[in-house]
Amino acid sequence: SSAERFAVFAFTGETRHRVEVIRLRNFSDPVWSLPAGAEIRPSGYTRLGAALRHVTKRLAEAPAERRVLLSIGDAVPSDEGYEGAYADADVNRAVEEAVAAGVIFRQLAVGKATDGQLERRFGPGRFHRVSRAADLPAVLGRVHEELTSQ
Repeated sequence: SSAERFAVFAFTGETRHRVEVIRLRNFSDPVWSLPAGAEIRPSGYTRLGAALRHVTKRLAEAPAERRVLLSIGDAVPSDEGYEGAYADADVNRAVEEAVAAGVIFRQLAVGKATDGQLERRFGPGRFHRVSRAADLPAVLGRVHEELTSQ
């Protein structure tokens, strides 16, 4: 509905000492879209657990009946010393912390991550695979429908 409030964040990082979350749109900003010709490009590392915790905290502070955290990206946690089973477990813990705080979480995984990897990181039923970026709008529509019918 038009009453849905949302914020948009991007993040990048370089080791655990520098995970930067960039606010592209705050909940109170007027209607918004990325300016024509603008791009969001990958850079730095993906310390996903830290970014999810930061956004979960922002969501918890926002007045709302329902809070949804929709993460879009390759869903592959990676940074110096932050890979493999350790990174998977950290991401899973961050997702479980969000869910325990009352946040509905979904990951839109664009790329080649396998179902097994995605389930380890996000839990069953909390992710949707997107093979190509061009498929993202259709998948977003399905996810929005799924979340609003709950």
